[in-house]
Amino acid sequence: MQGSLNEIEMTLLKAARGAGRSMGVAEDLARAGVWLCRLGCDGVSVAIDTLEAPVQKEPAIEFAGRESHLREGEAMQVVLALIDFALSEQDNVVRLPVGLPVPLILIGAAGQFSSQYGLSFSVVFEKAADVLISPDGVSVMPTDLPTGTAVSIRTLSTVGDASPHKLSTNRPIIDAVSWNRAETLTALTYVPASEQSRIGGAGAGLTDND
Repeated sequence: MQGSLNEIEMTLLKAARGAGRSMGVAEDLARAGVWLCRLGCDGVSVAIDTLEAPVQKEPAIEFAGRESHLREGEAMQVVLALIDFALSEQDNVVRLPVGLPVPLILIGAAGQFSSQYGLSFSVVFEKAADVLISPDGVSVMPTDLPTGTAVSIRTLSTVGDASPHKLSTNRPIIDAVSWNRAETLTALTYVPASEQSRIGGAGAGLTDND
């Protein structure tokens, strides 16, 4: 099946909300999934795998000779923390020794931030892959990335050329099984009407959900 980029983003956003993620995390996850879809990857499956990944126990992030332990080890929040440190420590390597349960989501998240801010990232999966990410794509297709392998990221001071693997603007092909997984989580955002909600104005055209 094919889907519009907007439809994919909205569905992944609702899926993340259905899985209990905050709005900010849900938005970043959805955009990362769309970026991967534009790259030719199964961004929907990657996003849902990220939502269902096991929580890491206080993972440590290393940067500039220091170490920071995260209180929350949910997969997408770890990815966003890596990128936040990389943005604040430009040209310094930010490293996660324990690796990621769904490593491809880091490529998607870094990609969407690269497009948003007009900068480049270098992402290295130790003994596996070195990926340059720029606003228009990646240097190598990120396939078969290892889980549980140390990963590092740094922001580059210059914007690199990521050809030949550039983003597409075409409607991506979506795997039906992945889409069904997303819709299952999306359904969790549905709240049936109640007498109390009717008193509060639900169904009267007073909210965006009416």
